[in-house]
Amino acid sequence: GMMEKHYPLFRRRMKLAASMLITSVLLACAFFLIILSLNLQGYIDNKDIDRWIEHEHPFHYPFISGLAEDGALFDSRSDYMSFVPVILHVVLVQVMNAGYRHVAEKLTDWENHETEITYENSLIFKRFLFEAFDA
Repeated sequence: GMMEKHYPLFRRRMKLAASMLITSVLLACAFFLIILSLNLQGYIDNKDIDRWIEHEHPFHYPFISGLAEDGALFDSRSDYMSFVPVILHVVLVQVMNAGYRHVAEKLTDWENHETEITYENSLIFKRFLFEAFDA
């Protein structure tokens, strides 16, 4: 028969681990940006005193959440300005998904999958993981 090229399993697993690490870092960045977005929309604040009596809310950023308070720029009672943080959130999610789609394709190419099925499964898994958690 014909000679078949062999790619070491250890090397493929190292690349898969590196891809997972890169994806995890990008997910952490996406999580942080979503937390900032939720602050800007007024969903995260320190007003829930019963729950956060000893410490401040761990994801509360006073300057950003202050923009959503009564009378502030993105006051929830405003007819139009209250929609700006929501629109920014939607745009942010779309941009992150588009950016990660490109990264996921490059990572999956780099992993050097043996078959098209494993390639597609890896790409689908990465994209699903990212898009499920960044929305």
